[in-house]
Amino acid sequence: MSLLEVKGLRVIYRIGNRYVEALSGIDLEVRRGEILGLVGESGSGKSTLGLSIMRILPQNARITSGEIIFEGINLLKCSEKEIRSIRGRKISMVFQDPFSSLNPVERIIDHFIELYKSHIATISREEIVRKSR
Repeated sequence: MSLLEVKGLRVIYRIGNRYVEALSGIDLEVRRGEILGLVGESGSGKSTLGLSIMRILPQNARITSGEIIFEGINLLKCSEKEIRSIRGRKISMVFQDPFSSLNPVERIIDHFIELYKSHIATISREEIVRKSR
């Protein structure tokens, strides 16, 4: 079984009065234990693909067709509550600008503490440290 499978994904952006297709029928599969690298020119759709998988596209973007299946669940059919239980716990994204994601003056453990606390309110600092090693 695939860990992540994207089938026929199409995404458009509304820019003023027109629509621009950013992704046109993207297909990919990642099996458990595999590593996938996306390479392409600026504007080729790499970030749009990641944002689509995470279901955090900007308001002017829309997925018009396709499926995003993660661990057997079609993420496009999940409610916002369901996707929030998956996002950050089972699937995450590191954004292109590391300074917007990681504060270079904070210790790495502080980033983990913030991450875990935002998704699991009842977790203790000791448990976070144990899971982060």
